[in-house]
Amino acid sequence: MRIPFLGKIQFHWCDGCRVPLIRKRCSRCNMQGRKEERKVLLTPPGDVRPAFTGDIKRIMHVCKEQFGDHVTEQFRVLIEDQIIFLNKVPYIDRMDEIIIQGHIAGIFRFNILKGDYEFSEI
Repeated sequence: MRIPFLGKIQFHWCDGCRVPLIRKRCSRCNMQGRKEERKVLLTPPGDVRPAFTGDIKRIMHVCKEQFGDHVTEQFRVLIEDQIIFLNKVPYIDRMDEIIIQGHIAGIFRFNILKGDYEFSEI
C-alpha cells in the first residue's frame, strides 16, 4: 500500500518550552534552529489532533488490559500534565501514533481480527 503524501508536514516541538509548534520558530522563547526546537517526524499524511479525554481513557484502559497495573501507572505518571497528540496514519481500520512531549511514544490501533484496541510497536 502506497503511503499518501499530501504536502509538507509542519509539526515542530520546542523542548525548551515543551510546546508544539506549527512553525520553526517558537513564539514563546523565540528560538529557531537550535537544540530546543526540532521537527517531529510524523507518518504521512500528518493528520495531528489533540487527544481528548475519551481517547486518553481508552488508551489507559487498553494499557491496563495489555500490560497490567504497574506499566499503566508508569504511563499515567508520564502523561500527567502533558499535551498528548494523535496522528492518524494509514491502516485498514483506525490507527494513531501517540505523541508525547514531541516524541512518538507508540502506535494505538483497532485490531479488526480481535475486535479490540491494542498497542503495537513503532
